[in-house]
Amino acid sequence: MQDATNYLGKTIAMLINVLNPEKIIIAGKIAQCGNTLFAIIQQSVTHQTLPKFQKKITIVPGELQQDSTIAAFSLIKEAIYEGDLLQKIRI
Repeated sequence: MQDATNYLGKTIAMLINVLNPEKIIIAGKIAQCGNTLFAIIQQSVTHQTLPKFQKKITIVPGELQQDSTIAAFSLIKEAIYEGDLLQKIRI
């Protein structure tokens, strides 16, 4: 389990270094695993992100129901196709 959370932390760190988001929301079954896994993910992210980006990032569990993942994905997909998401990323 620790290896899986380390790989997830590395992946999240790469996204942070490229996109510089303010918040990462982790949903699904891993979000239900509790603070232990989030501590490992946070530690991995801290070691692999640029220092400037570490100060403003928060990693939180998602509050959506498990069936809502498809709805959330469809909203992101719609934002990408309409160009809204890309405009926000460029700013």
